[in-house]
Amino acid sequence: MRVLSRNRTLLPTASILGAPDLHVDKGSTINLTCIIKYSPEPPAYIFWYHHDEWRELEIG
Repeated sequence: MRVLSRNRTLLPTASILGAPDLHVDKGSTINLTCIIKYSPEPPAYIFWYHHDEWRELEIG
């Protein structure tokens, strides 16, 4: 007897909700929501960057 098996590995992916472009007035507050799919467990941390600079943001 021969059994064929096909494994499919899904890598975690991250995306930000909303349209690809977001225009806001200078000094305005924005709320970005990051969705992470296919992760076996919630990430311990998330790095956010703006213009190649790391930003420490509240996770909640």
